[in-house]
Amino acid sequence: DDGSVGYYAPTPHARRTGSPNWMTGFPTAVYRLWRHYADVGIIRTAMPGLERYFAFYESKCAETNCSTAGLARFWALGPTEWMQIGKAPDPHFMNAFGYVHDLRMMAEMAA
Repeated sequence: DDGSVGYYAPTPHARRTGSPNWMTGFPTAVYRLWRHYADVGIIRTAMPGLERYFAFYESKCAETNCSTAGLARFWALGPTEWMQIGKAPDPHFMNAFGYVHDLRMMAEMAA
């Protein structure tokens, strides 16, 4: 288990990494449950998976030496069309947003 979240829900045996905007479903669900129930146990239970999730992102950076060109291949993964109105948004921007959104939530949960 590399910490990524696949395109399939549930992911019984499929190992195709989803795009950052697909994978954000996992940390977002943990964050929203924690905020709703004010139960830190939710974070404690999910933390091993969240750590693997962010380690996956770090591995992508390590593979590409954090170069813009290398990460661009990962940032371009996957569709963003389910939220598109008119012209498709730039996948690099949209997926980078998903990652930054995850970092913000994780920082709040870790505080």
